[in-house]
Amino acid sequence: MQLETIIAASGNEGKIKEIVKIFKGDYLKRLDNIIQWSEKDVFNKESVSQHSYKVTIFCRVLLEEVFGKNKTRKQREFIMSCVDHAMFHDWDEALLLRDISHETKYNPYNGEEIRNALNNLSKYLGERELTDGTPCGSFIFDSLNEVDEDVLTLCKFCDWLALAFFIQRELLVGNQNLSKQIETVHRGLLASAEKCEAMFHKRFNLKVSIVNKFFNVEENE
Repeated sequence: MQLETIIAASGNEGKIKEIVKIFKGDYLKRLDNIIQWSEKDVFNKESVSQHSYKVTIFCRVLLEEVFGKNKTRKQREFIMSCVDHAMFHDWDEALLLRDISHETKYNPYNGEEIRNALNNLSKYLGERELTDGTPCGSFIFDSLNEVDEDVLTLCKFCDWLALAFFIQRELLVGNQNLSKQIETVHRGLLASAEKCEAMFHKRFNLKVSIVNKFFNVEENE
């Protein structure tokens, strides 16, 4: 039985066409098939889907640890925005059909030019393929192209965490070929953690010591 038949039988035909597009389309297939770290000798193979899942898990658990049980509405809304962006933050690779290496995007010669070109192309493709007038299409596009700098800061830290997690697994099985990547991730993780600490303090009046002790939270007096 086809998905369209099930939807038609439920009386929702025309209302939830975006889920049909995703179910029958290539986006999730691409995210499953695009392998990160493919330019390096690694023992483990990790798809973009696997990476994005880890980023989302780290994001959600970190925010639960920081905010605790008695969350304010502002905190709950922030959590939702972060989780949404974490889930979709690499959907640009489903649009671009590739994972572009960190070394390429941040090379000293024209890295900024490459990043800008990729971002512009991703937004063009996203607008053409995703923004079809449905709330769901707009949601996916907006989640990918998040503009809240605090959301981007938190999700970037979790992105670095996911990369560090992958490197840790590689080291445990004896990979000695990642010294440059270890240095890059270590530097990026620390800088990102410091930005997160400043963000939590400014936006939520919370002291969060991520660098020294991941989740040590105190409200300012």
